[in-house]
Amino acid sequence: MNNRRVISPLFWALLTLAICLVVVTSASAGPSSIRVVMDDNYPPFVFRDGSGTLRGILVDQWRLWEQKTGIRTDISAMDWEEAQRRMQAGEFDVIDTIFKTEQRLKSYDFTAPYQKIDVPIFFDKNINGISDAASLKGFVVAAKKGDAAVDILKQQGVDNLLLFNSYEAVIKVAKEHKVAVFVVDKPAALYFLYKYGILDRFRQSAPLNVGYFHRAVKKGDAELLKVVESGFGKISTDELKQIETTWYGSALHDTRPLRYFLIAAACLALLLLVLFVWNRVLRARVATRTEELKDSLETLRKNAAFVTTLVNAIPVPVFYKDGDCRYLGCNGAFEEFYGTTKEEILGKNVFDIAPRALAEEYHAKDRELLQHPGTQVYESQVKNGRGDVRDVVFHKASFADSNGQVGGLVGAILDTTELKKAETDRLNLERQLLHSQKLESLGVLAGGIAHDFNNLLHAVLGNLDLAQMKIPADAAVCKNISQAINAAKHAAKLTNMMLAYSGKGSFVIKELNLSELVEENAAMLSTAIPKSVALDLCLDHALPPVMADAGQLQQVVMNLITNASEAIGTDTGVITLSTGVKEFDQSTLDESRLEDKLPAGSYVWLEVRDSGCGMDEQTLQKLFDPFFTTKFTGRGLGMSAVLGIIRAHRGAFLVTSSPGAGTIMVVVLPLAIRTVKQDIPETLVVDDTAADCRCQRDVILVVDDEESIREVCVDMLEMLGFKTLTASSGEEALHVFREQRDGIGLVLLDQSMPGMDGVSVFQALKRIEPDIKVLLASGFSIEEVSERFDGLGLSGFIQKPFRFDCLSGEIRSLMAFRS
Repeated sequence: MNNRRVISPLFWALLTLAICLVVVTSASAGPSSIRVVMDDNYPPFVFRDGSGTLRGILVDQWRLWEQKTGIRTDISAMDWEEAQRRMQAGEFDVIDTIFKTEQRLKSYDFTAPYQKIDVPIFFDKNINGISDAASLKGFVVAAKKGDAAVDILKQQGVDNLLLFNSYEAVIKVAKEHKVAVFVVDKPAALYFLYKYGILDRFRQSAPLNVGYFHRAVKKGDAELLKVVESGFGKISTDELKQIETTWYGSALHDTRPLRYFLIAAACLALLLLVLFVWNRVLRARVATRTEELKDSLETLRKNAAFVTTLVNAIPVPVFYKDGDCRYLGCNGAFEEFYGTTKEEILGKNVFDIAPRALAEEYHAKDRELLQHPGTQVYESQVKNGRGDVRDVVFHKASFADSNGQVGGLVGAILDTTELKKAETDRLNLERQLLHSQKLESLGVLAGGIAHDFNNLLHAVLGNLDLAQMKIPADAAVCKNISQAINAAKHAAKLTNMMLAYSGKGSFVIKELNLSELVEENAAMLSTAIPKSVALDLCLDHALPPVMADAGQLQQVVMNLITNASEAIGTDTGVITLSTGVKEFDQSTLDESRLEDKLPAGSYVWLEVRDSGCGMDEQTLQKLFDPFFTTKFTGRGLGMSAVLGIIRAHRGAFLVTSSPGAGTIMVVVLPLAIRTVKQDIPETLVVDDTAADCRCQRDVILVVDDEESIREVCVDMLEMLGFKTLTASSGEEALHVFREQRDGIGLVLLDQSMPGMDGVSVFQALKRIEPDIKVLLASGFSIEEVSERFDGLGLSGFIQKPFRFDCLSGEIRSLMAFRS
């Protein structure tokens, strides 16, 4: 029993001792595994290959540490900022590739440093003056998130930072010219600069900071820190050097010679291994880049096809040139306009395809645009592929290349030939319209003046006739009266010319042969020209007839011959008068000086050609203006009358002339169409229903608002043996006629009067007595008044100014009077 009491305390003591030994042994043995985190993109220390596997110096060192210690090592790598965050969160035991800083000493316990790392400033080789942190003011500086260099830059006042998740991301944006300055650890920087082919684009400063790689554990975990340091202490220097030689000797290409391979076979084996790995990585990257390039090329091809289609769809010629003014291409409209192809002009300059004079002009314009980039618009003339000279407007603009420099120009050519022609035609039409309106106004003015002059001349001629009849034939004043009569007759001719210009002249229309008319008047025409001028007739005797007034056409020919003769002057010359018939096209007839243009067709023509001095354009524009003349003694109505007569005959008048080359004037008349009623009546229809003259009605009522005309008419009628009554207005005439209608056998009625005009009075007289005879008197021609009296039964017409014998004849025919 006592023995059992002794054994029991002893058992419990031994058990306690065993447990303590187990605990102590377990504690001294260390952990069975550890979790290590590090940066995942810091070549050659750590990086991922094409398959995503972690590789590098540190990965090989930790695997060797695992072998030396027997402790399983789980290595994780990620963005550096995330690695630090997760280490702080307790997800990992050890953090590698970390710099020791004052801030980090608060959170970690660090091993001894194992790798010196220079941290310089990298900058574009075109930038000067960067040497330290102070010189970075004003620049955007790229760096990696969570990097110790970020804290150093901020401490030195550099806060314009652009942060990225990895060093590789920083180098990528540098390659794309998005940043020009960055701070990256030198080993990683050299690796990625070489990888992306931009090593020669950047320079480096002296180190901004010299840091050291450490391994660290959480603050206060001394046992784990001891385990880590103890494990790396078991790795020999040669083993570490062999690992470094493996990666430094092949993964980083710089200017330093490779001096680390001592054993040829080992070097070759390592080299082949690295090349194999590197080849795998490159192949993966090349494949990726190839796909990217294929996509880019396909996009470029589609864009190029779209641009080509777009340019070819533009309906005006488009071309583009490089900075040396050589053609890069053109569109289809350009090829069609110049009669060439894009292949024929590609690489050529304007001197290769245009006459030198034009080429120099075009080239100077191109150089001016390239030296002063922007847009350029100017007018010029070019020859198209058919050799036609075209008016064009060049619209050009410069464009920039990928470096922002002037790369060339693009231009479009707008053919304005038709636009200019349309504008010229519009101005000509406007000018013709204004000219037509002016001539119409002048015609109305001329007709009114001629009418009033005829009234005045009627009083003059009538009184002169009466005076000549009342004095002996041998009286001394007879000569003066005769001269006054002749002057008045010339004045009457002048007014007739004015009426002809206004289209209100007297016409007797009949069918006639134009050549026969000229032959019949050839002798008279010859007398109108001096002996130094020859008249040459070239007449077509087989002409079809025209409907015209022979006297008016005779006046036209005489005026044209006279005008041609005066153009030759005192020099010797030739006037050629020709006739014929031919087909006229519309463009020729549109050149007519008359407002109304004839349609294309067959017409009879008369041409007067002279070898005189000719006329300039200014004279031609005023040729038909009334009272315009280039002769000191001329009245300026001859050509105006010609135009009025041709207008009244529904014809055309063509004039061609230039200084020193003579003048050609062509009269164009329509062919006679007998089945169509003519617009101009041949004669006035005379009402002869009251042929039974009642001689007992020997009173004639004279109706005129002009007292002088009434008086001279009364004197003439009384000399013929008639009794007269007078009225100064239409209203008075009707009153007198109602009072004394039984004795009135004839009414001499003026056409134009204030109040009731001739037509109104005539109609009122016919309503009072339908058989009353009315002799109409007017300063206008029979054609002008017949339209208003057509079908009303007018008995007769006499045009002012009329002579005594003319009035006597009309009265005899109407009153059956015999002296």
